[in-house]
Amino acid sequence: MEMKTRFTSLLSLLLLAVFVFCSCAQNTGTQTAATTQFIEGITDATETVTTSASDPFEAVRDTGEEWIRYGLAAYDAGKEVPDMSSFFSGIANNILELYSYLCLYDDLFVYDPENAVPIAETFFDFVVRHYGVDALPDVERRCEFRTAYLKSIGIDVDFTALTELPELQEMDRVMSGLDCHSNSYYKYILQLNNATYYFGDYTDLYWTYPGIVYFKNVALNKMIAYLNENGYSEWMNTGKHFYYFMTLQRGSPSATNGATHIMTINDYTAMLHESVHSMGINNAANIWLSEGLCNYFGSALGFDLYYDSMFTWTELKNAEAGYFDEGAAAGDANSQRMKREFEEYVERGGTFETPASIDWQILYDVTAKTELGMETSTLGDTYKEVNNGRECTGVGAELTYNQATSLVLYLVSTRGLEKVMNAYRRQAITANLGKDYEGLKAEWLEYLQQ
Repeated sequence: MEMKTRFTSLLSLLLLAVFVFCSCAQNTGTQTAATTQFIEGITDATETVTTSASDPFEAVRDTGEEWIRYGLAAYDAGKEVPDMSSFFSGIANNILELYSYLCLYDDLFVYDPENAVPIAETFFDFVVRHYGVDALPDVERRCEFRTAYLKSIGIDVDFTALTELPELQEMDRVMSGLDCHSNSYYKYILQLNNATYYFGDYTDLYWTYPGIVYFKNVALNKMIAYLNENGYSEWMNTGKHFYYFMTLQRGSPSATNGATHIMTINDYTAMLHESVHSMGINNAANIWLSEGLCNYFGSALGFDLYYDSMFTWTELKNAEAGYFDEGAAAGDANSQRMKREFEEYVERGGTFETPASIDWQILYDVTAKTELGMETSTLGDTYKEVNNGRECTGVGAELTYNQATSLVLYLVSTRGLEKVMNAYRRQAITANLGKDYEGLKAEWLEYLQQ
């Protein structure tokens, strides 16, 4: 089923805190003589440094990493280190792109060699000057190196809410050594644990696909563990293999084939939602319950800390900083909605110290209430809005995804998850929840106005 993205305007900031949290202390006082020799060679274009028995980089020449190879080539040629500060300043507001350029995975040199090569050269130089030659292959410190490099060119973001993300180091290890294969239809086929990802191309995605693949897989397996622990694996296929066809066509819906359970992904924030469909929550007889439960497990329980939760957290932080004030004053509908949602979220006691502290019940309630107050998002016409103009034909299909999720969250809080799950499994709404859909909807709408 189509998964509607709540807020696409701030995608560039969704991993702001995930990817820039490390220390930026520079260790310039411990340069070795070999490091000094390297710097002199690279800043004097007339001097060519050749490999010899005393080569200071001998131990790192066979790492197999493309960015180190380009850095070494610049050193061997006596090339002047390029200044990439204007390039990074130009993308400073797109933190995901900014960080991903500094990941320097091998694919980057295929899709954007014009920028990737000089970035490799200047980053190589920075690491050697400030941390020494032996630090070049040190994967576990790379987040520190990237953050310090950005700070050195004036891109300074301080996020104290997150103190340690070991998964980020693991992503570097996994993605740096992940082999791809292809077939006649898909250029890149990646298998990671219990999921296979099919990409036609990375051209528009090269700076974000590692996070999509790795962190979504982490979140998927957290969600599966929760379902297993609560006994839902008895009737949900949590042990299946997941097939994600990453078409990523803007404006097109994500969907799960009801027969094959193959998922077509056009919006990566929909991946966990579609995974729940794939595991068995796909009965459209009461579409509000099916879609609400897919969002409940796929979003509202917070398994996807690194994309969905971080994205929402960043939106809240931006609203707190007044990011939407100017647009709202100028009459921009999206800015007005974001500002209104933030203010009501805080008024209702919603917190956002960290991504994990977001109160999803309050957030979905506020979003649903805001939608209901918008001229184009009222009950009876929102189905068309989220289903490309199709008419409402199912029970509860009039609700948007946010509204259906708010209703499911309300029912879980008032009836308990077990009754909600039984209502879905047996398609017995009244027997398990005490009222039919219309009665539950009326109760929920009254609750939203409190």
